[in-house]
Amino acid sequence: MKKTLKLIAAALAAVTAFSCASATAFADKLRTVDGVKYRYSDSGEQLETYSGFTSSETGRRYYKNGIVVKNKWLKTASGKRYYAGSNGILYSGWHKFSNGWHWFSEKGIEAAGNKTLFGVNYSFSKKGIWNGVDGKTLTSIFNVLNDTMPEDIYGGVYFDNDSGIITVYSADIGKMKEAVPKLYPEMEIRECTYTYAQLEATAKALNDNSSKFPEAHLNVSIDVQHNWVETGTDNISDDLRGFIDALEFGGCVHLTGDELSLDAE
Repeated sequence: MKKTLKLIAAALAAVTAFSCASATAFADKLRTVDGVKYRYSDSGEQLETYSGFTSSETGRRYYKNGIVVKNKWLKTASGKRYYAGSNGILYSGWHKFSNGWHWFSEKGIEAAGNKTLFGVNYSFSKKGIWNGVDGKTLTSIFNVLNDTMPEDIYGGVYFDNDSGIITVYSADIGKMKEAVPKLYPEMEIRECTYTYAQLEATAKALNDNSSKFPEAHLNVSIDVQHNWVETGTDNISDDLRGFIDALEFGGCVHLTGDELSLDAE
């Protein structure tokens, strides 16, 4: 009796496994024939042309009556907006149109109204146009980058008012590209020698020991753009140079001041 029950159970398991495999093989299948995408039944029968989203390693696309949509805005009944590019892939991240910058999620949904991205608050119009950078946004961007970037490669962040470009400096550009979120439409990564942590440590050492060089009147600041510690002084003495040379990252110190004043003749 037990042997019979085992055989029945094994048979049922085999039938169930076959049924599942068959259903999986044909259920909800999408196939492209002569450039047109069709839906297929669970038995493999061709049904109607497919309309809807698809996802792949290259990105998301939208099909209308079996044909991929390209170079076109899309809008759902609920008001979500997308943009299909020249290859049909829905835009994601920052993209610039003639009316300004727009931001799209990984699924391709356009941002509108007030939106928090990577911990930074942005404001978009109803049509998805970013209202631009302001002091608050810049401060938030700086804070996120300074707080989240890998200390072993991060060299700081610099905003150029003339070009409107935010530059992230790094001792390892390849690694930084994987770490930095796209917080701002025009962001670029540039290589540097010293990390921001090293610049900070050097600046702190100079400030903490400034009393040893009272005649120097040290004025210490970090210059991210040039990747150095700017050190203004009234007196560049040999003792001060010796102290800087002995620092672990003394090479990042940029001394400015008058070593010798000559009277014009």
